[in-house]
Amino acid sequence: MGKKKRSLPRGWRIVRNLAVALICLYALWARADYPLPTAELEFRRLERQYMLPRAEIQGVFQDTGMKGIVIGTRGDQVILRDTIGPVLVFWPRQEAGPTLVPRRFTHDESWVVAVDVPEGTESARLALRVSCWYTYTQRSGGDRLTFQADRGGPEDWEDGMPQYWEKERLFQGERLKGGAFLFRIWSLDELWSGPDEPERSLEQEVLRCVGSWSTYRKDGARYGAKVEMEAVFYDAAGMELGRAALRSPEEE
Repeated sequence: MGKKKRSLPRGWRIVRNLAVALICLYALWARADYPLPTAELEFRRLERQYMLPRAEIQGVFQDTGMKGIVIGTRGDQVILRDTIGPVLVFWPRQEAGPTLVPRRFTHDESWVVAVDVPEGTESARLALRVSCWYTYTQRSGGDRLTFQADRGGPEDWEDGMPQYWEKERLFQGERLKGGAFLFRIWSLDELWSGPDEPERSLEQEVLRCVGSWSTYRKDGARYGAKVEMEAVFYDAAGMELGRAALRSPEEE
């Protein structure tokens, strides 16, 4: 007769299975670069990792994918830990008064955050104006859309002379824990145009420029859209406390 194979007692089997599960979880955690359970803790971990002084967190919110985004300030910088990965990114902070910080996530969402808002701010509104010149050509191999901030010359357009497009909209701010105000500009489910309007695809592309940092640099502004925004901050009685503006650079 063969020997009966011994099996571990039930309690030891549970311990073994838990150990295997913990090893697998640790491997997955390490592969994701050791993220912590909340966005704030992850922000602090990244500060320590990059040996940065501790920033003041002015806002935490979630994008449409329910991922946590943290925005903080330190010195002359606004610091973001967003959903692009386990990194911190930096935006210039105004010397005095509020700073408007635009941001885009992949191709699905754009927003603007106001930090360093005036003391006593209870509400905020953002006026946004976007415009561009564009050509749209229907082709058998697929439609072609071309747009840029300025009209330029005939040499800039392969599909004939461009048309001008412009839209304005007002956004109500969402107050964040920490004092900042969030303005959600758009997502794929909340485009400004109706589903049957021919300009919908143009609008989608142009609104991506609102959250793209290259829009606000001289070397990249021409090839996107012209963006102008101004936020106004109010106290509980509706009295204006201050303003902040951001715009793409003008062509020289």
